[in-house]
Formats: sequence, C-alpha cells, structure tokens
Amino acid sequence: MKDMRIVTFGPEKRVGLLHGNRVMDVNSAVRACLTKKLGAEGGAAKAASTAPPDLCAFIEAGPEALDLAEASLAQLEPSADTAIFLPLASAGIAAPWPGRRIACVGANYAEHIQRFMENLGQPPLTREQVESDWRSAGLQGFWKVSHEAVGDGGDITYPARSTRLDYEAEVAILIGKKGKDISIKDAPGYIWGATLFNDWSDRDALRPLKLPVSFNFAKNFDSCTSLGPCISVRGVDPQDVSVSLSVNGQVRQSFCTRDMMFSFAELIAEISRDLTLLPGDIIAGGTGAGTAMDSSKYDSNRKSLPDLFVKVGDAVEISSPSIGVLRNRIVAKV
Repeated sequence: MKDMRIVTFGPEKRVGLLHGNRVMDVNSAVRACLTKKLGAEGGAAKAASTAPPDLCAFIEAGPEALDLAEASLAQLEPSADTAIFLPLASAGIAAPWPGRRIACVGANYAEHIQRFMENLGQPPLTREQVESDWRSAGLQGFWKVSHEAVGDGGDITYPARSTRLDYEAEVAILIGKKGKDISIKDAPGYIWGATLFNDWSDRDALRPLKLPVSFNFAKNFDSCTSLGPCISVRGVDPQDVSVSLSVNGQVRQSFCTRDMMFSFAELIAEISRDLTLLPGDIIAGGTGAGTAMDSSKYDSNRKSLPDLFVKVGDAVEISSPSIGVLRNRIVAKV
C-alpha cells in the first residue's frame, strides 16, 4: 500500500486506517483475520501484541504492525462489518498523538526570519546570508509539555496571558524506534511517519529572560498544540511536503519542507546526541513565512500591531496534499 494514513478515533483513541470515507479499526481487523488461522483466543492474543489498539504501542510494534494492517484491509475490504469499518464522519477522529515528547525546532525557514527582521527595521539580508548566519549559530528549539493535543475540528482556547496569539503551520515527524547518537545517514530509518502540526504561540510572552531558563509560557498553555488529521506513513517524503495555512479562508502561509535550513535528518542527529529518542516522540520542523509575527508591522517600542494575530471566532486551517487538512477554531477561555 503506497500511502497509509493512520488515525486515532473514538473515546479510547484506537488506531485506525483511513480507507476512503471509512476508518478501519486496525486491531479488530487484524484479530478477525488471525482468528481464521489461530482461533478466537489465539487471534486476539496475537493481534494484541502485533497490532495493539494504542497508538504508542502500535508504533513500538514496528513494521509488522503496518504490514498486518495492510494485509487485513486487503482481506476485509468488501466487509460490511460496522465493528471493523466505521463511517469517517461518525468515527470521532482524535489527534494522532502517542503521548510522548514533542520537540520543536525554531527559526528553521530563511524567509520567515527575513520578514521578521525587516519588519523590525533591520537591514535586509538575502536568503543565503540568513541561512549562513543561522546555521553557523547552531540549532535552536524548545519542548512542548502538553498533557493533550487538539485534533482536527478541535477548539483552541485563547490564553488569558495573551493579546497576540499566533499560528505556525508545520510538518512534524514521529520517531519509529529507539535510538541515541543517530547519524544523519541513518536518521531517515527512524522516521515512522509525518503529520501536520500547529505550534500555537503567545507572542506576548516572547520577552527577554531574566534567567537562563523559563517555563516557556510562549509555547506552553492549554491547547497550545494541534496535530493531525492523520499520520501519513510509507507514502510521504517528510522532506518534500507542501503546506498552506489559511485564516478565515485567507491564505497566510505557503511553503515546502524542502526549504528547511536544518533537515529532519539533521534534527534527529542533533537531538539524539546524549538524549535517547523513543518510539512515538515527535519532532516538528519549524514554520515558513506568513505567521502574524513575521507579517506584522511594529511600533516604535518594537511591539507588533495586533491586526494579523488570530482572534476568538477565527477559523484556522492547515492543508497538505500529502497528509490532509487540520482545522481549528479559536474560542474564549471559560
């Protein structure tokens, strides 16, 4: 199967496989197929270990889990069993987050940096100059510490600290196997799949720090992370994904991951130095030009004008032909 799109669905956030306008419950499908060979008890036990319903466990199960999902779809495709094939519209698609760590790279697209610096009144730089300067400065980033992620169609709560809430369309990869000190050459073999990611950012909280560390409230608040609608596996090159973002139907961002200054392979290699990456860990590759931060004008105090930042009621949509569409709406804090 060239393109597999994995989702999580329902109250238990079970692993599903998108197939047209239906979702195949992977564990149930694999169990049904294995039962024919191993009997009910043997089929259930084998399916639980090789194609578990939990996303993190499913990733940890390795390539065999995907092979079994693909084989089961081929065997059961004509099936009308509604316990295995659910209508997509009523399946209850959730954010495909395995519950592991989320590493985000910062300032990874040259045009994004160019626009921001020019709007602050700094002398214009070429893309080549930006890439040379920022690559020589080394990789920078941060961690999201969300206890949950928002999926397609979910609401984003406007944080009380903020008057400048920004969107950042990104492509994120999921790690498929445990590794440390991974080389750039070997890094692609650790990528399990790719998804769309919105790094919601409170720009009011981006201010000089008095301490060398902080709680990073600019990037961490309830509903600061949305991702989905699926994880594209086996059919997408994460380093060649086109992405666009719109606010209330108006396109704000349009870029391709080919333009990342640090590739996903480089991110894996750098992050895994002394830090063991685990199956289900997520690495977000940064955002392209067109955020409210890099598109806004700034006053004499270097404070951004509020016009382009999202407001309560705004609808934000990230789309990619390779992955799908991630839609969210901004709501007021209750």
